[in-house]
Amino acid sequence: MSEQKILIVDDEAAIRTLLRCAVSAPGFSVYEADCGKAALSLAAQQGPFALVVSDILMPGMDGIELARKLTGAGKAQRFLFVSGYCDGEYMPERISEFPVSAFLPKPFSIPDLLHTFRELLEQTPAGVRAAAVRQKPASSALRRPATPLDTVRTLRRKTRRLQAKRGALLEDASWALRTHALLLWQIDTQYAAIQAIQRRLPARRAML
Repeated sequence: MSEQKILIVDDEAAIRTLLRCAVSAPGFSVYEADCGKAALSLAAQQGPFALVVSDILMPGMDGIELARKLTGAGKAQRFLFVSGYCDGEYMPERISEFPVSAFLPKPFSIPDLLHTFRELLEQTPAGVRAAAVRQKPASSALRRPATPLDTVRTLRRKTRRLQAKRGALLEDASWALRTHALLLWQIDTQYAAIQAIQRRLPARRAML
């Protein structure tokens, strides 16, 4: 199975790093761009992308306009918008033109990010879903008696379903481990920031 390509677009390097750390995993290739123009250039070379995670308010081109251009060019159909300055109450209406999309207000938690990320990837865009329906063969009204070969085929189908469930369980476990690791990283980062503030307090008090 080929890797799914993820595009992260944000003008803040720290946010891009956090998002990359959160979504990087086997089976994904993660690309970054610091603005809409750079994202379009990258999409022309590396697209299409399975999912685009984009800030909304960016210099030059905002995330909504970028999503329109990527959709029109056939480079992406799933979008996760993030922002710390947009009113979340009006976001569902703003992103309604993108059938497979979601919005997360900054600051967001890592579990919320990963949960939304997975939900979007599991959704099938309308165009792909319609094509799959057209390709489904019509069932025949007449059935022949079952044969030993049919039994073998049935067992193979059941085996494939069990293997798929096993793969899904392993993937869930992988996501859970990465979520806990990122939460620990967040805790360590915040603890280090608190310690730095505490170290500066005596100096400030001495100055007073």
